[in-house]
Amino acid sequence: MLRMSRESLSYNDAMLLRRDIELMIKSVIILSSVIHIVAAAFHQSHFPNVCKGESELYSHIVKTYNKDIRPCFSERSLTVAISFSLLNINELDEVTGKFSVIGFLYISWEDNRISWNPREFNGTRVLFLPQDMVWKPDLFLRNPFTKIRKLGIDEMVVHYLKSGHAVWQPGDMFESVCRVNVEKYPFDVQTCSLTFLAWGLNKNRLQFRLIKDVVDLDYFTSQGAWNVIDTKAFTFERNIVQYVQFDITMERRSTFVMINMVYPVFLLGVLNLFVFFVPANSGERIGFSLSILLSTVVFLTLISDNLPRSSDPKTPFLCYTLFIEIVLNSCIILCGIVGVRIHHKKTEIPRMFQTCLSCTCKKKNDKEYAVDEENRVTWEDVGTLFDKLCFSLFVIALFLNYYFFYLHTKCSNMVIKEGTS
Repeated sequence: MLRMSRESLSYNDAMLLRRDIELMIKSVIILSSVIHIVAAAFHQSHFPNVCKGESELYSHIVKTYNKDIRPCFSERSLTVAISFSLLNINELDEVTGKFSVIGFLYISWEDNRISWNPREFNGTRVLFLPQDMVWKPDLFLRNPFTKIRKLGIDEMVVHYLKSGHAVWQPGDMFESVCRVNVEKYPFDVQTCSLTFLAWGLNKNRLQFRLIKDVVDLDYFTSQGAWNVIDTKAFTFERNIVQYVQFDITMERRSTFVMINMVYPVFLLGVLNLFVFFVPANSGERIGFSLSILLSTVVFLTLISDNLPRSSDPKTPFLCYTLFIEIVLNSCIILCGIVGVRIHHKKTEIPRMFQTCLSCTCKKKNDKEYAVDEENRVTWEDVGTLFDKLCFSLFVIALFLNYYFFYLHTKCSNMVIKEGTS
């Protein structure tokens, strides 16, 4: 009996616990439903008023607003604040002069026709309107690469505050014409510009005010072959029309060009000097020199596509350096041929030449020169002296060629960069 009573008690406790859990679950479901209903009621009571306020404000503006008339404040001209933010540099073509960048303009002005009291429109303080519905300055790029077109696309909006302050941030890929000077390639520094004007509005109707005297680089991503070292922004007037110009000064990243183009050609030129150390009797001197020359020509053919083809205003100094390199290599081959010819010459050296060469072409015993059969100067001695002389002269010529290239390109640009900074 006692055992049956205990089993009955355990069963009753289990049933009570199950009922309590079911009650708790129902309570949670009811509470979540109440919260959902309250939140929905709050959303319907509050946000529709805001949306309604924006809708009423929009209807109010559309009725009286004329986008074809600029904002007027008495008789004074409209002031437009402007700045430019650079995102990245797409391209700078040295041949065509195409300068392509991606960025956006920050443009602001005051339009008292779009101003309101927030209390009259359910607390609406900010309004976004499509740019094709409101007045905005018609900005054009003064130095376009392909065609003249108005700045901005229809998908962009203008941001208005309750005071009538308008903010417009049109972004695009800007393509302008840049006058490229590749004289110091690949250590050249280029300055390209973007010049804007308000089409059809002179300075008496619209004036620009720069927010910054430099280009904003906060969003700039450095990539490609160029590194921005300086920027400048300024306004100027011409024929009572005001322009705003943004200058971007860039330095070419020369490491890739030097390692893959310049240094290999220079090393081939140095290697060609050692043709004078190849014995003339080996028969490999001319073959060695021709192999170096052909390697240089083939290498220059492969890299010619990467060299700037522009000669306006000046031809790259590197082109002159490489041309001199080919001329020197050709002269080395000619001198090598002459040296082999001298080494293998069998005729007797004239007595007057022996006297002139005796001071340099002594025998190994270093005895005083006497014109006899034992100490006579041979053509091999003359050829050896000729090889040493040619080696020394071409070493000096190659050194001067490379030195003037470095002095005219790298060193002069270091001075320019110091002046810019």
